[in-house]
Amino acid sequence: MPKIWMLAFFALFFLPFITLHADEIELHADEWCPYNCEANSEHEGYLIDLARAIFTQHGHTVTYVTTPWARALKMTQKKEHVGAPGAYIGNGEGLIFHRNTAGHSVNSFVVLKSSNWRYTGRDSLEGHTIAVIKDYTYGEPVDTYLKENKKDVIWLHGDSPLKSALQLLVRRRVTAVLDDKNVLKELIRSQGLSDVVKTAGEIEGGENVYIAFSPQGKKGKLYAKQFSDGIADFRADGRLDKILGKYGIDDWIER
Repeated sequence: MPKIWMLAFFALFFLPFITLHADEIELHADEWCPYNCEANSEHEGYLIDLARAIFTQHGHTVTYVTTPWARALKMTQKKEHVGAPGAYIGNGEGLIFHRNTAGHSVNSFVVLKSSNWRYTGRDSLEGHTIAVIKDYTYGEPVDTYLKENKKDVIWLHGDSPLKSALQLLVRRRVTAVLDDKNVLKELIRSQGLSDVVKTAGEIEGGENVYIAFSPQGKKGKLYAKQFSDGIADFRADGRLDKILGKYGIDDWIER
C-alpha cells in the first residue's frame, strides 16, 4: 500500500510539472519538397521529419499544415506556438531563427528542352516571362529585376504554386520557372517531366534554410535553441544522414 500511495502522490503532484513545458508546435508552409512536402503523407519533408524527431525528445508534439507561404509567415509572426519551415533570414520582421542551419537553397531556372534560353545574369532576363512564387525571395540581382519588371513576371500563390508554374511552362506561357534546384528536381521527377524540361542556369550564392519561429510569447527562442542543438546532435550520431537519405539528398554542410 505505501508504494501505491507514493505512486499516486507522484502522479498527482509531479506529473503536471513534467507536462507543463510540453507544447503542440504548429508548422505552416506551402509544399516545397524535399524540405516540406505533402502534409499527412509518408514523405512530409526532411524538415518536418527532423523537427518531429528533435521536438519529441523535449516532450513536444509537431503538427504540420500545408498553408500558402504569405499566410504561413503572418501566422508565425502573430501566434506563439507556430513555425514556418523553409524560411530564409529576412523573410519576416521579428521572426526567430536557430543558429545551426537546416539546409542550403540554391535557386535555379528550368526551361523547355527545346529552348535555347539560359540565365547568365540580369540582362539575360530582359524580354522573357518568368514564373515565380509570390512572397518568395530569390537573391540579387534577380529580386530587384522582378520588382522592376512586373509585367514580365507571373506571380503564383496557393498551396502548390510551383506545380502551376511548371504547367505554364509546358503550355509555353512562360520562358522559365525559377525556384530552389532541389525542389524543382523533385517536382519534375514526381510530375514525369524529366524528358520535357531542363535546367538553365543558377543564381550564385544561395540562402541558408531555417524553420522560423514566432516572436510572440516566450517560447520562440526556446524552440530555436532546442532545434539548433538537435541538428548538431543528429549530425554527430548519424541520425541526420538517415533522415536526409529518405529524400535522396546529402548534408548541406561539408565535413
